[in-house]
Amino acid sequence: EWVGELLATAAGRVLDERFSPSAGEHCNRCSFRGACSARAEGQHVVE
Repeated sequence: EWVGELLATAAGRVLDERFSPSAGEHCNRCSFRGACSARAEGQHVVE
């Protein structure tokens, strides 16, 4: 049952476009860093 709730929450965030970025070491490998509000190079896209 918890899996269904987790998937429903994730799907809701994707559909509502509600993303909360969390910066970390993984940012160096992320293909979205150019559009991420957690990164300096991506903030111009959001602001």
